[in-house]
Amino acid sequence: MDTLTASEAIAYMRALSGHVLRNHKQILSAAFNLNTPLVDDLAEADAEGNYPVITDNIEIGRRGIELAALGGFDKVTFDGAADTYPSECIASPFIRYLNPSDTQVLQLCFENALELIHLAHQAGLLTYMSAGFKFGGHIPQAVFAGTDGIGIGGAQILRYMDHSTGHQGPCESPSLSSEIVTDIRY
Repeated sequence: MDTLTASEAIAYMRALSGHVLRNHKQILSAAFNLNTPLVDDLAEADAEGNYPVITDNIEIGRRGIELAALGGFDKVTFDGAADTYPSECIASPFIRYLNPSDTQVLQLCFENALELIHLAHQAGLLTYMSAGFKFGGHIPQAVFAGTDGIGIGGAQILRYMDHSTGHQGPCESPSLSSEIVTDIRY
């Protein structure tokens, strides 16, 4: 829903939902980037007619939940992609929650992620988190917070990446199933 105002996002979701022939296996997901400001034109404008711009990532997540529900979608995605490559994991602080010496960049602390996921579930929405997930601790922390799904970026995990140029190469062939099992057992 990047670059859409709150009312535009709702209008888009309602229009799309009305044109999709869904069965019980199909889910429409609204992705809200927690690092992209959201113009909330459903709120009251100030004296000059300007609508509030939400920049706090937790507030963007909270409003995203409300908008996804109002738009008739089934799932809300909390995306932590930013203008850095590779993306810092949206779940980095979960590791800090269990290991205070962890010094990774913060996007969501465990309590905030837990709150967003709980609010989404209360609204009847599934949840999904995406941005910078890697093996070695991120996956179980997202699971502990209760998210229904996570995005594991192929570019950061499954492809050779030349860190000096940032170019991606061919897919590597790691044993994914054993790495995932190891990671979840953390």
